[in-house]
Amino acid sequence: YASPRLKAVIAISKMVAEDIIRHYDYPAERVHHVPNGVDLDRFNLELRQQHRAAVRAQLDVDDNRPVVLFVGSGFARKGLLPLMKAVATLDGEPEVWVIGHDSRANAFKQAGDRLGLGARLRMLGPQKDTLPWYGAADIAVLPSIYDPFGTVVIEAMASGLPAVVSTGCGARELVDRFEPALVCDAASVNDLAAGLARALQLSSRPETAAKVRAAAEHYDFNVMIRRMIALYEGLDLK
Repeated sequence: YASPRLKAVIAISKMVAEDIIRHYDYPAERVHHVPNGVDLDRFNLELRQQHRAAVRAQLDVDDNRPVVLFVGSGFARKGLLPLMKAVATLDGEPEVWVIGHDSRANAFKQAGDRLGLGARLRMLGPQKDTLPWYGAADIAVLPSIYDPFGTVVIEAMASGLPAVVSTGCGARELVDRFEPALVCDAASVNDLAAGLARALQLSSRPETAAKVRAAAEHYDFNVMIRRMIALYEGLDLK
């Protein structure tokens, strides 16, 4: 950051921008916030109608059963254990669907068994196509210890799912647009459980999907591209 050749820094979230300014004493005017984008055509509100019934039938999950979706590899950093602890305290016996890879996946499954989740914790492994899972779940959650952004949050919200994130997740800026109560302290099981309960409550309301989608539309992939191009064109790179 001290190099005279460095013209600007691109930060994919406000959280990252603030970290760079604070920890590296870098000039704020040279830090440019260009958040990740999402393909709003691919991730859409039709996924529920297209996939919910089929995916739930495949897994033998009733339509009324609440489903919490976790997407991410590296389960410890992404906060899977706090999530499992929080879900274990909730009423209604929600299921937790885990998509992603971790060499210690079996250990997390065993931890889920000790917490009483049992068959409600489904370790689904990596999936080439996440669209059906967004369509079949009720809410998404990314309670990371630290995550510069968390693109899965935009994908989920563009698909109409309320998302719960940690205060250490850069995508909190997007979640905050929809419902600040869904930004939680992942180190507190009670706080995370309250966020999950609130998200599940909201997911049952017919108007929620459109409101969540509206928040995600601020992160259109094409807007991200235009911002990047404008930034490069405005820099003196000589």
